[in-house]
Amino acid sequence: MVNAICHRDYASSANVQVRIFDDRLEVWNPGDLPEGMTVDDLRPPHESKPRNKLIANAFFLIKYIEQFGTGIQRILDDCRSQQLPEPDFQVQGHSFRAVFTPREARIGVEEDAGRTDRQKKALSYIRQHGMITRSRYEAISGLPVHTAKRELARMVKAGLIVRRGGGRNYWYELRDSGDVPQGVPQDPMGNRS
Repeated sequence: MVNAICHRDYASSANVQVRIFDDRLEVWNPGDLPEGMTVDDLRPPHESKPRNKLIANAFFLIKYIEQFGTGIQRILDDCRSQQLPEPDFQVQGHSFRAVFTPREARIGVEEDAGRTDRQKKALSYIRQHGMITRSRYEAISGLPVHTAKRELARMVKAGLIVRRGGGRNYWYELRDSGDVPQGVPQDPMGNRS
């Protein structure tokens, strides 16, 4: 945010925006990159060209920035220290956008530590049986239908599982498992019997 405030185009009436999605966080900043600079120039050490030097200097004096020209490097270092992917920097029209994404979801047994008990039960069940249905998830979790649907949808969004099938005949598998579970009849169109 400090970087965005120092580098925004104050001639624009647009605001610095923070947009939060289920799978990413975006910081939109009015203004292009300084003339002659590309997105590829941001990752290595580079010259600082704040649009408003008074604001940048104020942030320097109150120690929000350590040195001019190190903002992007600090962002990258902070992401690495938290084991997060580096942000994706983009210029779109007259806006600069930084897109931050969470760590990729892992589905191995050893990564279960941060999961809820219900998620652990569901993932364990899928590992044993190759798949789980919503009704089976309701039974093992003790949840009502609508809550079970929401929790399974969250697990899909988190990349832990994928939904297969269609209509009323659908089930969930581990994300990396592309095979239909053994013992499940399937017609040539890929639908369950």
